[in-house]
Amino acid sequence: MDRLLLILILAGAPAAAVDAPPWVVAVTASGAAGDGYRPCGGAAISLGGGRFLTLAEALPEGPAWVIAPGGARRLATVAATGARTTAVVLTAPLVLPAAPLADPAPLPLGAVLWTAGNSFGSLELDGQVALSRGILSARDRIVDDGAPVRGRGGQRLSAYAGPVLETDAAVNDGNQGGAVLDDDGSVVGLATLARSRERRMGTVVPMAALLADLGLPPAPPARGGAEPLAASAAALASSVVLVQFDRPNGPGNPEAVPRPTRRPDEVPAYERERMQRHWDLYYHQQQLFRTDQPVPALVTGPRELVTAVSALHGDAKRGRVLIDGRPVAVTVRARWAAADLVLLVADGDLGRPPAPRAAPAAGPGEPVAVVGRHGDGVLSVTTGIVSTAGRRLSQDVIGLLQIDALANYGSLGGAVVDARGLVVGMPILLGPEGDRPWGINSGVALAVDGATIADALATLRSGKDRTTTPFTGLGVQLEREGAIARVERVFPGSGAAEAGIRPGDVLVRIDGAPAGDHRATTRRLLRAAPGDRVEVELRRGGALLRVAVVIRQVES
Repeated sequence: MDRLLLILILAGAPAAAVDAPPWVVAVTASGAAGDGYRPCGGAAISLGGGRFLTLAEALPEGPAWVIAPGGARRLATVAATGARTTAVVLTAPLVLPAAPLADPAPLPLGAVLWTAGNSFGSLELDGQVALSRGILSARDRIVDDGAPVRGRGGQRLSAYAGPVLETDAAVNDGNQGGAVLDDDGSVVGLATLARSRERRMGTVVPMAALLADLGLPPAPPARGGAEPLAASAAALASSVVLVQFDRPNGPGNPEAVPRPTRRPDEVPAYERERMQRHWDLYYHQQQLFRTDQPVPALVTGPRELVTAVSALHGDAKRGRVLIDGRPVAVTVRARWAAADLVLLVADGDLGRPPAPRAAPAAGPGEPVAVVGRHGDGVLSVTTGIVSTAGRRLSQDVIGLLQIDALANYGSLGGAVVDARGLVVGMPILLGPEGDRPWGINSGVALAVDGATIADALATLRSGKDRTTTPFTGLGVQLEREGAIARVERVFPGSGAAEAGIRPGDVLVRIDGAPAGDHRATTRRLLRAAPGDRVEVELRRGGALLRVAVVIRQVES
């Protein structure tokens, strides 16, 4: 059977798209959409009779206008505000059909959700509602802890605190106050730019909370089931637990980029681009900061768990996992840093089933879900596909999966699950250190595959750290000083040893690439297979030599 057809059968064909709703409007100032330094205007939904429901964060400073699909524009006034939420009812002489409303309480984890709004000015500029499709990823609560997540230019995005639905559908500037629909086309909540600092998922204020706060009649219950892939992933909930580590040295954050002293609109026009870059860099690094929150771990035996070494920042060596309300102490048994895997051993029986692992690993295009846990044990699921397999960040033999499902600190050490409900990998390497150009929830996440997890466990159960990893290459260890790459060690049995390369030799070019360019030479060698020959140009004393080196797998 064709592989793509098999994938579609296992995962279920995508649901039919909802129509662009005619009752979503833009909420904006009288001017044009965002100017590149401020968020775009927000959105609202029609309640009928010239009334519109939105959130306070969607309102501009000064007069607010509502703009219907097609361009009709009317000045609006505030008729009511919420006491416990940031709900706002506007009135305007613009008659549109009322949006169908629904209470999202019955929706299961993994139910399809759609965002519909004024994303980056789509309604203001082009008269079109912007749609995005995702799932109900989790149910959570945003706590007002005095440290709100901020956006571009340092602006506070939302003052909302309270219960939220989380979704992996896109929520961007312009979505605030706009509709979030179930797969039947009913509005189950309004999109908000409020975020949990550690998770930064798209969030939704539930419709039931908004209506109750405004004293409006409750909506009927929403209908809909979970997507098959998300349902299979959620079934692994008992095998993914949350570990709170003791961190004697604190969260271990890197030194911050200094916070800019002025916003882009507070400086002369010629300085705005530079100032905006400073803000973008500052908030990008803020996003990557580690936190002290608990992290998921995968149950692999009656008393053992495996998670990511990246979770051990702050010199963590022990912690506890909460199982059925009782804390169970866990200790680091052994780690394999190259694969970002660590084995934990519990003081008592965990009473949880080991997660079933799949073989072979998932391939490119295959649907997967990421299962994680957060803060107080909240289960979360995001979905996507395997973007590519066999990603190698260095010359060792570990090939990583790259997936486009959203992943954050509550996913690190969790599970990547296929349509059969089997674990095909674990999200790793989320954090601010090393060569990690991606950020949390960026749509680029790396995972170690199930076969590598099994291989690691075979060694780590002995209690010994795995300090060496086979790598494919010339078989030399280099000492780099600027653009100079000097051979410090030659590994016995390697192609370099066979070719007569010696410690002290200075490599000039490797397969045509300057040896001083570490990134270029690494990528050249990653493309070579064992048995291939590459030409190496080196300097020994005053002589320039050229040798052919056979690429071999070497134990570091």
